[in-house]
Amino acid sequence: MKKMNNKKIAFLLLMILLINIGGQVFASPLVSSNVNFTVKAKQTTFVKDGRYWNIDVDIENNSYDENDIANNVIVKASITNPDKVFIQGNGVIVDNKQIKPKNYENGTITVQAQGDAESATVPINIDIEFYDATGKLQSYPTQTIYVRLDAPEKPSNPIIEVKQLEMLPLGYVNAGTEFSIGFEVYNPGDATAKNIKLSLDGLAAESIHMANGLSTKDITNLGPKSSQYVFFDLKTAKTNKGGTFPLTLKYNFVAEEGKAPTQGEYGFSIDVKKLDIAPSSVVFENIKFPSGAIGRNKEVNVDFTIKNNGNSPAKNMKISAISTDTSGLVPVSNSSVNVEQLGAGQTASYSFAFKSTNAAQTMSYPVTLMVEYTDDSTTAEAPHKIEQIVGVFVTAPKEVGADGKPVQTSTPKLIIENYSFSPDIIEAGQTFTMYLTLYNTNANKAVKNIKLFLTSEPSINASSENATAAASTSVFTPVESSNTFFIYSIAPGGRIDKEIKLSTVPDTLAKTYTITANFEYEDAKAEKYTATELIGVPVIQKARFEVGELQFSPEFFMGQPNEISVDFYNTGKVTLQNVMVKIDGDFVSDTPSYYKGNFNPGTQDTFSAGITPNAAGELSGKITFSYEDSTGEKQEVVEEFKVNVSDMPDFSEFEGMDGMGMEPPKTGGILTNPIFWIVIVAAAAGGGFVFYKKRKKKREEEDLSLDED
Repeated sequence: MKKMNNKKIAFLLLMILLINIGGQVFASPLVSSNVNFTVKAKQTTFVKDGRYWNIDVDIENNSYDENDIANNVIVKASITNPDKVFIQGNGVIVDNKQIKPKNYENGTITVQAQGDAESATVPINIDIEFYDATGKLQSYPTQTIYVRLDAPEKPSNPIIEVKQLEMLPLGYVNAGTEFSIGFEVYNPGDATAKNIKLSLDGLAAESIHMANGLSTKDITNLGPKSSQYVFFDLKTAKTNKGGTFPLTLKYNFVAEEGKAPTQGEYGFSIDVKKLDIAPSSVVFENIKFPSGAIGRNKEVNVDFTIKNNGNSPAKNMKISAISTDTSGLVPVSNSSVNVEQLGAGQTASYSFAFKSTNAAQTMSYPVTLMVEYTDDSTTAEAPHKIEQIVGVFVTAPKEVGADGKPVQTSTPKLIIENYSFSPDIIEAGQTFTMYLTLYNTNANKAVKNIKLFLTSEPSINASSENATAAASTSVFTPVESSNTFFIYSIAPGGRIDKEIKLSTVPDTLAKTYTITANFEYEDAKAEKYTATELIGVPVIQKARFEVGELQFSPEFFMGQPNEISVDFYNTGKVTLQNVMVKIDGDFVSDTPSYYKGNFNPGTQDTFSAGITPNAAGELSGKITFSYEDSTGEKQEVVEEFKVNVSDMPDFSEFEGMDGMGMEPPKTGGILTNPIFWIVIVAAAAGGGFVFYKKRKKKREEEDLSLDED
């Protein structure tokens, strides 16, 4: 029986060997010959707009035995489950070729990609069939080459590109001329740009401005790979002095519904050449006015001639003669004359009449001669202007009394009639504007050559313990100006308004400070006077009161006192007065209010109270802090709180548990005993109240010690 088994085993091994040999020849894809192929191809390629490309492939027979000849070789390329990338044609690379050992054949794979194909690595299968030297058909194992597709990046959204069109043949424009500029608006994206709005920015009347139409343009829709053109009609001002003027074309469009518009801008510039013309040139000639003194109530004429020495006409002319001090010299004719044009080389003469007044003082009264005009190099908004000042000297008679002696005249006085501030309440460290009205109280005499300068007292440091003055620092400092004004003159009974912007030192003590207004001025006889006026400026320090976090147990028990406390701070630079803390709610408090009084800057305090809830459930309450700031205004800060109130445990259900007929629980130990938890709750409530009492007593002792000090 043992021998029989050995024979069977040997037979089975032989059959398995024959089956395996037969599978290699006819069924297996493995090659039975020694032919060894190598497939070579470029691993990376770039797809251009054509969306197809050729890949060169080399099929090499790497066999060493000269008898390992591959006949009738067919090499075919394929892509498994192609998606957007395909093999063009039947994919045959080599068709019926003989490849001897150490030789190769090459071919080409043509691959085509769809228009929306993206960059990716594409696996390409290479299948090889051939006949070996014995004439048997062989299938070489499938080879795989990996080719990288680098497709050009495509915009996934609409995009706006702007390009300026070449519309200026000379590359520049002349001042005073009209011209057009145009832009190509292009969308290189793959989606439609909607509601495109374009606007020119940087236009100005004195440089480049619109000649016609609006400075904005709209494009409703702009499809992918589409362009539209927009144009603007512009003009340069005649007064443009030439140069390069930057402008900006701003645009925005909707890329996706429901989202904010996308914005952009395109910068460009316009070169302007200055207008090369000879402007007009008007001058005064033959000015005549009284060379001597005149008395009161006397008429005088001021005569002059104007001449255009330029090469172009002067247009839109306004000739005027104005008395700058009508308290002593007033016009009796029109003060100005309008003339349409004065040609090149032409002259024109004018005369203006004035009269000295009854209140005229012994002094020279100025008259300003002025000519305003335009020409081809300017505009009505910015005309040419020439001025000349002449003086008419008036002498006032000496007043005498009944006794024949000179009458003493009153002294002209200058005062500050009114002053105000903006804002009305001035905070330390802030900037404010002071408005002044200066008043000449004398009804007969003018004042002139007025100098007004402001001084202020030293600042007092609010942070200093003794609030001493810093002698080197003034409370108020002028902003964007000096603290000195000059006024030419103020007529009898006249008023002049002035304003000055000032800033205060940030740590100035809150109080009313004094600004001194110092006057230096003269009367008609050049007699000098000085005067001072005082201005009260109230400065406040902003109160800064902060409250800390409320401290209390997360759960209260009804009928038991529970503590609640909170810290509060004065973080400002000024003492807060009449500080009061109150607690309100559906509970009884042993400290319903706490009067702090004065609360110094940079200090803190604590308010604590024991409260006993009146009912179970959610308990709401509030702590109100009130105080008066540096202006005396009452301020309040309210902190609200909520806490859950629980009923105290019912002790009646545990009556009789002292051993009188009730069995103690057999299992569970002390943790399952209700009496244990009653004791714990009572101890917690009592302990909290004791802690609160001790803390309150300690605070009272501290307050007492402070009072003793």
